[in-house]
Amino acid sequence: MLRAEDAAAEQLAEERGTLTGALVCARPAGTVASTRVRWQRATMNVRPIRNARDHARALREIEALWQARAGTPEGDRFEVLSTLVDAYEREAFPIDPPDPIQAIRFRIEQGQIGAPELVAIFGTRARCSEILGKRRRLTLPMIRALHAKLGIPLESLVREYRLRAPATAKRAA
Repeated sequence: MLRAEDAAAEQLAEERGTLTGALVCARPAGTVASTRVRWQRATMNVRPIRNARDHARALREIEALWQARAGTPEGDRFEVLSTLVDAYEREAFPIDPPDPIQAIRFRIEQGQIGAPELVAIFGTRARCSEILGKRRRLTLPMIRALHAKLGIPLESLVREYRLRAPATAKRAA
């Protein structure tokens, strides 16, 4: 049976709409008869993130909850807010995958591939220069080799990209 103060707290929480917790049994050591049931107040008033102001508010709250332990109400709130912020940022600030040449250059900068490996993939040094200079397109076998050897996502390698205009030869007058 609920004690009078627990019943009053429950009624107040229901009126405010903040009662979202579950029943928790508190048993003093060694006594089963003295079991008392109380409502645990675990409010989680979370709103969708619809604009920059909501986003900034959620980020401030996440920062305040940063040290919350998992499994606690604060930890649960942190997790829910983080998920909402992630979903909002994916929709509001999409990041396009790089074009194929940018992806290849990134792997070169990371040191994952050098000139000899590129020549093995592209065929000749001249073809490497043409492809990296965006004067020639990647072929399907090149795309497959780049994906297999460097792990560049196919989504990036098959993207359309603009070729540079061919250099015109200067004529002697």
